[in-house]
Amino acid sequence: MLDGILRDGEPVMKVAAVIAWAPFDPQEPVRRIDLLVETLSDLAVRPRFEEI
Repeated sequence: MLDGILRDGEPVMKVAAVIAWAPFDPQEPVRRIDLLVETLSDLAVRPRFEEI
């Protein structure tokens, strides 16, 4: 399920999926660092974090 979200989900849900995956695979956030930096630094996405 998390893999599907990372592939096709909206940016905020992708970040949530990486966080959810981390307890099972601590290296997942490291592998997804580009996704995390891009999403968390995108000012247009910031309001979505508050909504969700």
